[in-house]
Order: sequence, then C-alpha cells, then structure tokens
Amino acid sequence: MGDVEAVALSRSRALAAASGWCSQPLPILVAQSIRLVVSELVTNALRHAGEAGPITVTIWLTPHKNLAVLVKDGSPEPPILSQPYDDGTAGRGLAVVAAETISWSWRAENRGGKTVSATIALPGSATARRATPASQQALTS
Repeated sequence: MGDVEAVALSRSRALAAASGWCSQPLPILVAQSIRLVVSELVTNALRHAGEAGPITVTIWLTPHKNLAVLVKDGSPEPPILSQPYDDGTAGRGLAVVAAETISWSWRAENRGGKTVSATIALPGSATARRATPASQQALTS
C-alpha cells in the first residue's frame, strides 16, 4: 500500500470508529480535527520512519469517551514541535496536532521506534464539556 493510501485509510477508519462510538452525528469541526490529526501523525510516521519498518495505527475510545490515536513507527527520533518560518512549507504538523487535540505525547519503545499519541474530544465526553480545542474556540467565540 502506498503512503497516500495508508493516510487515507487511517483517516477513514478513525472517522468510522468515532462515528460508531458517538450517540450523535459527528460535528463537522470534530470530523475535521480527526482528519487533520490522523493525517499529520501518519504522514509524519511515514516520512520520518523511512526504511525503519512499518507503521501501526491504533484507535480506541478512552474511558472518558474521547478518541485516542496512536501511531507507532520504527524511528527512534523524537517528534519535534517546531516553529516554522512564515513562508515555510513544512514543520507545522505537530503544531496542528497540538491545536486540534486535548493532548499529545510520545514515548520511546523498548524494542526500538516510538509511539506518538493524541487524544481528540468527542461530543458528549466529559472533556468536550470542559475544554474545546483552540481551532474550535476561534470559530465559536
């Protein structure tokens, strides 16, 4: 499977899972957040892991009813949240992930590689009632 297909399939599966776990239709802004976050994490893993082996995408519903996305790759290099130049065409991925999620983190794996995780608030979750991602705050303020 090519990189483009892997990203598209991961997005599709994450949206389907989130839709199935919600008791109401996904709001457009939540669906957009899921698409952006999954796209960025999977694209970063494919780009930076290179020949370090396959990537694994895991999606689940947290106990607080939020969407968790974990992307494991074979690269030991940590993800770097950078400040891109205004006219730069790269370096914004983790900034997008940070803006669209409740939280994100990464951990080195014992057998090599790393896992980057992100949590997205779903409608009806306790977290969604307490906090709204920055991109949604700007649109609703």
